[in-house]
Amino acid sequence: MIVSLILLGRYFEAKAKGRTSGAIQHLVGMQAKTARVQKDGKIIEIPVENVTAQMIVEIRPGERVPIDGEVVDGHSYIDESMITGEPVPVKKTSRRSSGRRYYQSKWHREYSSHGHW
Repeated sequence: MIVSLILLGRYFEAKAKGRTSGAIQHLVGMQAKTARVQKDGKIIEIPVENVTAQMIVEIRPGERVPIDGEVVDGHSYIDESMITGEPVPVKKTSRRSSGRRYYQSKWHREYSSHGHW
């Protein structure tokens, strides 16, 4: 009887771990893969891994914020529901907001090597 309960517990644990793994993989898949940066007066799209300190990143309405940095031009509203559970988009001008979706006007952020906005 006890062995059966232990095996049943292990089964439920393995099932829960599998679901959690799937959810984490889904969240990772939602991250932005590219960033639009200013280079020589032009906007080019590069992989997020290639963004370096002091680059200016352009973020357009409906896009996910690909990296942390500091807002240097513009402002908008960011959907933080994935992080905080807040149902209403929050106005942002100079706070951390990587990975969240934002609305309204286009804006620019400067990537810092420390990953802060």
